[in-house]
Amino acid sequence: MKFKNVLLAATALMLTSVLAFSGCTDLKNENSAEESSAPQSSEKKQESSKNTEKSEASKTESKTESKAENSAAQSSVEEQEYSLPAYNKITPAVWEVTDSNAHVIYMMGSIHAADADALEMPDYFETAYAKCDSLAVECDITEAQLDIFGLGELLYTDGTTIKDHVPEEDYEKAVETLSAAGSYNANYDYMKPIMWSSLGEAVAIQRAGLNTNYGIDTLLIKRAKEENKKVLEVESVDSQYTLLAHLPDEVQLLMFHQLTTDDYIDDMEKELRETYEGWKNGTLGDSLVESDADITEESLSDEELKLLEQYNDAMLNNRNKGMVEKAKEYMKGGKTVMFVVGAAHFYGEKGILQLMKDNGCTIRQLTTEDAEKPPAKSAFAAESTEEESSVPETDPGTARAA
Repeated sequence: MKFKNVLLAATALMLTSVLAFSGCTDLKNENSAEESSAPQSSEKKQESSKNTEKSEASKTESKTESKAENSAAQSSVEEQEYSLPAYNKITPAVWEVTDSNAHVIYMMGSIHAADADALEMPDYFETAYAKCDSLAVECDITEAQLDIFGLGELLYTDGTTIKDHVPEEDYEKAVETLSAAGSYNANYDYMKPIMWSSLGEAVAIQRAGLNTNYGIDTLLIKRAKEENKKVLEVESVDSQYTLLAHLPDEVQLLMFHQLTTDDYIDDMEKELRETYEGWKNGTLGDSLVESDADITEESLSDEELKLLEQYNDAMLNNRNKGMVEKAKEYMKGGKTVMFVVGAAHFYGEKGILQLMKDNGCTIRQLTTEDAEKPPAKSAFAAESTEEESSVPETDPGTARAA
């Protein structure tokens, strides 16, 4: 495994909220731009004014097109949510966790960008979900107010830009990478390195045919609200932004540097697709264990190993502990909860499953034998009068605009 694929800016498996922000391309900071610009001659000012007018016109056109695309994508998802027959296409891992007092909680790993296959959950999930009075997720992004001016710690607000904080060669190559994907905006220069890495992943997600509108947590949050189930937040949008902002500078710079390596987006696209397929068929845990083995065999410098450890502690291990405490709190309070957080949090020696075992819980992975007979019907399945033998139509999903 290439080291650049080890340091993923945790989106598809770990962080929910960053995806929503990394899709924002209309970040404005005209005042800072004006203050930092050098005095211009009258002729240059005229030329600059014309360019500004063209730029604003281009932005307006781009905004209109972007809104139209996003509206079409959202409309596509909404139309499909109630148009697919009840055929199971995916078999993700779902666990029943029982503590020493016989309190039960159900758990499933989420992937935060998916495709239309995610609209139909397997019968054993439906059976478990029907028993739950609440849904627990990392954060309720459907209620989050994503004010890009309020994300101070992820932006440079001291008059500097990314150019002042990364090697010039890295900056130029990163701009080239995003520009080649049609995703560069000069306003990105006010973002800190960690967000540039997330922007690169947003492009890869789109190319992989995935879409945050199909993200498991997004779909389940909407469903829970429609069915009047309580939505519990294990973390929060603000805490996730703070987490990213407080990653050590060295880790952020290394992640930014990965964006400059050859075939970064192509490799990321492939890995995201493979990860999603692993999640769909319930074998993601095996692939993550294999990835860990590849890392131990790879020749990494002491510095890289230290940075990787810092990254894993911040993005996974420390958060896993907090998530387990929340799960125990729900169980102790007598809540029957479907607990859905990023899939990467569940596996490994420091993962949620192992930590729950260490706390005296027993864990059983659900199978088709756990499904009710007849199987529970998904909220995403069609209320159709067609015969059960009809062949289901599928939709490959709408790619998310980066």
